Amino acid sequence: MSNENKLVSIENVVKHFDISGGLLDQITLKGGLHLKKTTVKAVNNVTLSIKSGETLSVVGESGCGKSTLARVVMGLYPPTAGEVYFKGDRIDNLNHKKWLPYRTKMQMIFQDPYASLNPRKTVRQTLEEPLRFHNPKMTLAQATDKIDEVMEQVGVDPAWIRRYPHEFSGGQRQRISIARGLILDPEFIVADEPVSALDVSIQAQILNLLMDLADKRNLTYLFITHDLSVVHHISTRVAVMYLGTLCELASASDLFHEPRHPYTRALLSAIPKVGEKKAKHVKMKGEVPTPVNLPSGCVFHGRCLYADERCSREVPKFLELENGSFVACHAVEEGRSID
Repeated sequence: MSNENKLVSIENVVKHFDISGGLLDQITLKGGLHLKKTTVKAVNNVTLSIKSGETLSVVGESGCGKSTLARVVMGLYPPTAGEVYFKGDRIDNLNHKKWLPYRTKMQMIFQDPYASLNPRKTVRQTLEEPLRFHNPKMTLAQATDKIDEVMEQVGVDPAWIRRYPHEFSGGQRQRISIARGLILDPEFIVADEPVSALDVSIQAQILNLLMDLADKRNLTYLFITHDLSVVHHISTRVAVMYLGTLCELASASDLFHEPRHPYTRALLSAIPKVGEKKAKHVKMKGEVPTPVNLPSGCVFHGRCLYADERCSREVPKFLELENGSFVACHAVEEGRSID
């Protein structure tokens, strides 16, 4: 991938959270008086590049670190280690003032629109606030025209501009959240589980809206989800995470037709298929480890059906395959069959 085509780059990003609590919570008496730190290793050495105009989906079980990764990219969490770049400019080490120019270029759509919208502000106030803040010379008439334009694009009647969030349905609230994300004309949008809090009947409408807006506005998406049934529909490429670690990165077509990592195969086998008489589920062994005490070697080896002694002691390299996909698996590297 050429550097010129990279919009966002994530390089060796690590994010750990200290949950040790207060001083008394850290004290242990085993073998003498000691202070014990407890750390959640949410994201571990993740490297990704997002090309301009594509939709990169990050998938995995709940708790795998995908939402934490999204928040690191958006500057909501500082990384413990690693770097984040936007159009070649490093942004993870910027202070609040220096971040402001990037806020107009990078926006986020959150999972729960009722929680992310201020219940005391009307739709107009919600959309006007970021618009006037970043464009102080904009007149009231110009702001009104811009708000009406964006509301029409997301399918919300501009006549409802004085209503409050509780006066809308869940799908309408999410459309307003999308309008808030678009109001500054960004280039890059992080969509963090944007349909998981909605009724199934509404999910397809919102997904189609996001895809339509991507075409009209040439948007680039980082799409976070645990629902693989929507990933194939919207994604250019797919990244699979497990316990904060990147397992596989491939085009949506390659991932769904020829998954290489055992964890990816297990996830895809769990998708219900219409007309399939007998489910062909890949059953993983063991329990999901805790991100506080990560397994040695490959983080998936304790649940993998193809793990050997090397997997338990050596971290697999993230290798590029002949089709351009990337996978971190000793079995794949060694050519061992995982069918």
